[in-house]
Amino acid sequence: MSVVAISCITFILIFSSSIIGLLVQRILPDSHLSDKSLDTLKASRGVVIFVAALTLGLLISAAKTSFDSKTDSIRLQSAKLVSLGRILNDFGPSAEDMRIPLRRYIEDQIDRMEKVFNKGASFDDVLKSVRIVSLRSIFSGLRPSNKEQEFLKSSALNLANETEELRWRVYEELGSHLQLPVFCVLIFWLMCIFFSLGIAAPMNYSIISGFVLSSLSMTGAIYLMLELDMPYKGLITVSIEPLTIALKVLNLTE
Repeated sequence: MSVVAISCITFILIFSSSIIGLLVQRILPDSHLSDKSLDTLKASRGVVIFVAALTLGLLISAAKTSFDSKTDSIRLQSAKLVSLGRILNDFGPSAEDMRIPLRRYIEDQIDRMEKVFNKGASFDDVLKSVRIVSLRSIFSGLRPSNKEQEFLKSSALNLANETEELRWRVYEELGSHLQLPVFCVLIFWLMCIFFSLGIAAPMNYSIISGFVLSSLSMTGAIYLMLELDMPYKGLITVSIEPLTIALKVLNLTE
């Protein structure tokens, strides 16, 4: 299900809870709407608001941290690919043939990321019908003739291993890290809050308008959290520009 669809369902659930509260208020006996009853309701609502606000803040913070981690993985991978291209330059003319498979490796990574953006975060779709190039196999073919070249080959193999790890880390983080039970409980808390607000509020267009805006605000926070948690599809996505720049740098240094 898309982030927009989840957000729309969230808005309907939250706003409907407030309307149900308004309707229930009309059938409750007066004793249930006394000052003491409403004060107790407000106190209970305050506890739920505190827990819901704390949980929502933590989830948004965790989603932002996850987003930054995924972005940094691509940037760091791109920087290492540029470094590998520099090593080929320093190695000399005997390493010129290695540029073609290195360029294909970067193109392969860009193709995979574009597949994710176009089709959604599906691990199987990403791995199918895309060239698979191993960096280790590329740089293991280097034939050093002196100590300097031996050092360059050793550095290249280390960078190749680190880059491969970063690539698989990107693939492993395609899906959402948000736990469904936590998300469902959070929505339930928000529904309880708006239901209690409806019980204590008079029914008029101003109140209903306020509920609409409040529900949209809560939905916006949920939408932001989901977008940051799944940055390979939707409006807020990680950028593949670092990989594109790495490919341009490799082409310019030929």
